[in-house]
Amino acid sequence: MSHLPKIPSFVALILLVFGSSIFAEKSELEKGGWDEIPPEEFEAAVPKIDPDAHSEFTFRSIEVDDRDLYSSTHRFHNRVKLFTEAGVKEWDKVDLEYFEGMRVTKVKARVIYPDLTVATLDRKDIVKRKVFENDSFKGYAKSFSFPGLKPGCIIEYSWDLKIDAWFKGVTVDLLGGHPTWLYDVIVKPYKGLAHSVRNFNSGAQWDKFSSGFKCQLTDLKARSNEPYVGPRRDFEPFFVVEYSTKLKALEQQKYWNYRAGRLDSVNDELIRPKVGRVKKLAEKLFSGTGLNEEKIQIAYDYCTQEIVNISEPTTVYTEEEIEELKRNSSPSDTLKNGYGTGFDINALFASLLGAGGFKVSLAEVEDKSSCTYHVTKLGGFNLSDWAVAAKVNNTWQFYDPGSGFLPCGVLNSANSGSDAIIIEGKFYKDLETAAVGDDFSKVARIANLSIDEYGDLKGKVAIKYSGYEGISLKRAFSGMTDTEMEEFVLEKDWQDRLPRAEISDFSVKNEDSRSKDLILKYSVKIPGYADVAGDRLVFNPSIFQEGESPVFGEEERNSTIGIPFRPHVSDKVTCTIPDGFEFEANAGTDSNNEGQIVSRKSMITKADGQSIVYQRFYTLKVLTIDSRFYPLVKAEFDRMNEADHRPLTLLAKES
Repeated sequence: MSHLPKIPSFVALILLVFGSSIFAEKSELEKGGWDEIPPEEFEAAVPKIDPDAHSEFTFRSIEVDDRDLYSSTHRFHNRVKLFTEAGVKEWDKVDLEYFEGMRVTKVKARVIYPDLTVATLDRKDIVKRKVFENDSFKGYAKSFSFPGLKPGCIIEYSWDLKIDAWFKGVTVDLLGGHPTWLYDVIVKPYKGLAHSVRNFNSGAQWDKFSSGFKCQLTDLKARSNEPYVGPRRDFEPFFVVEYSTKLKALEQQKYWNYRAGRLDSVNDELIRPKVGRVKKLAEKLFSGTGLNEEKIQIAYDYCTQEIVNISEPTTVYTEEEIEELKRNSSPSDTLKNGYGTGFDINALFASLLGAGGFKVSLAEVEDKSSCTYHVTKLGGFNLSDWAVAAKVNNTWQFYDPGSGFLPCGVLNSANSGSDAIIIEGKFYKDLETAAVGDDFSKVARIANLSIDEYGDLKGKVAIKYSGYEGISLKRAFSGMTDTEMEEFVLEKDWQDRLPRAEISDFSVKNEDSRSKDLILKYSVKIPGYADVAGDRLVFNPSIFQEGESPVFGEEERNSTIGIPFRPHVSDKVTCTIPDGFEFEANAGTDSNNEGQIVSRKSMITKADGQSIVYQRFYTLKVLTIDSRFYPLVKAEFDRMNEADHRPLTLLAKES
């Protein structure tokens, strides 16, 4: 279940948030640089693609512009028709999502009401925030809200997305979050290289024109919004733009030799030092250091601490300033300028290791969250991510200092235990990155609480996050003040489940560290947590799960289930019961759920006359599951959710 920070309602603030422009004539709707809207969009009263849809994209367009040497610009334009009140709720907030190495610019938007009056977005009311998927940090978004939405409204918005390091090619997914009537796609490739445009899981027909290629798609279904969807590019439609010095190199027989040659060229240009700046720094950093592991840690710390990563949206530079920065063409430039993209930082790290005597190569690595690697899949989407491979004590090991908050020697979860290619000598080599241990990602929660005779709960909470659990939350916290972190934890961890919950005395430790576990401590208070039933108090000791909805709500599923990493969660809740009460019974709070997928157990003990201790342990045995076995998955997760909501009873003693 996604937990999203709320954006304030703008319904009552139309004149403040949107510079409203009211037009009486339909022709006036084209003001502000917008195109004419076809009459059928105004006339539509019911969905066209999916009869159960509450809103549909009537028009979408994307222009992929690769003509700049250093980045790819994607220009988007969307229109949406709202049909029901549920559709209004779907669009109470618009998120323009992006990730590290991307920037959202030139946002504009408007809403056209059924009476043809118009409200246009004021750019100062665009909110930059973080977004989550399946309770984990996903990325960033520029967000805004429309005022006074109602069925019959047409929403229209456009924006530019700039992406660094396009030379691996460009991949564009075709499905949107809602059904689409018409989708116009234009590709303007870089003219300095041979190029091709190819479809996957799609029958799109491309036409050439003077600046590139274009196609038009109609009647597209919505992409799956099921929780924990596996690699989408294994089954959803998308297209790729691929580049090479020779077009024939992009054909099946020669493709991987071309990829190897390209990787070798990148290594030669970027990580094999040709000037003294990198060599001098390597000599300084490694002087007096004998152990290879220590040298690597020193280089890793330098690259992550001394170079500003402009691929991270929380960087010290604004997006406008980043656009004006001089681009780095080599690790020497990165050192000189003191900033770089995530790719620049990886190249600098590799170059330092190379100057220090290590065998090193940039590596192209599988992203298991988006596409399963297979040799027949030709395109940059296959082995789409970058890492650095270094031979340490005769073993190839992988590093990614260009990604935020990863400890030295750890890759992102989608790249861990994944296929990769590197260059060794003049030949490419297939490798597999090291997988993290099964118990790498842990959450350990401790609560010392008391409950009074009125059912009010209060006490202290301490939580330690390690592995990917900690990395995800550190990325979420990045750029936040202490107050913002406290508000984030209150909403995400408590008020989404228990609206009356309050926290105070909030403290956080190691939020900026790549190597240390993240630790949170705070006080919590939940008025009316227990139900008062005559002379009994009834409450759920599983306070970290109380009020949580089942993970899988739908009875059927079509997509593969993919959990990003193996969770290990342990809870210990000690609760002092009120004077004059005693433990009476529990409704199966002691539970052992050992399934084929879910492993969960809980137990409750009486510590002394006035305290009870509840302990819970949870992990998963399998992370990727075919949709054919969804009934089993849903049943096991439902059993866990039911066990997490079993109450216990306290009985008032007879006086």
